[in-house]
Amino acid sequence: MMLQRVRAAALHTRQMSALLVVGSSPPNLKRRPSVATYSTASGRRKLPMNTGLVFVPQQQAWIVERFGKFNRTMDPGFNICIPFAERIAYVQNLKEIALDVPHQSAITLDNVTLQIDGVLYFRVTEPYKASYGIEDHEYAVTQLAQTTMRSELGEWTESLQ
Repeated sequence: MMLQRVRAAALHTRQMSALLVVGSSPPNLKRRPSVATYSTASGRRKLPMNTGLVFVPQQQAWIVERFGKFNRTMDPGFNICIPFAERIAYVQNLKEIALDVPHQSAITLDNVTLQIDGVLYFRVTEPYKASYGIEDHEYAVTQLAQTTMRSELGEWTESLQ
């Protein structure tokens, strides 16, 4: 009985390695990112390592967790971080960010359909709330802008005089 289980486990391991060699992932396993990343305007970057002495760049705020709980926000400049006990959980960019609001159609009070789009400028002022208060603050701001534009256009009337 035990030998059958060992053979089944070995067969399962060979099948899994064959799947991984071919390049397809098995359906029941989820791939986790090997390195923690954060998003910037130019793409995704790795989170900085905690080496004890860290230099936070200008216009960034780093959120530090001690044993998995929020501890502090590191401001730009020279900072000390305890290795193994603290980790840099989030990196927030404090610069002004320009986001494109996608095209959408809106209907006015007199049933005229308009195509609208826009550009949104925003800046993170509270890094703690941007990290822990919402999953993706850029997406949330874009959705809020779209909803506000639609509701404001819904109150307009088109008059051709």
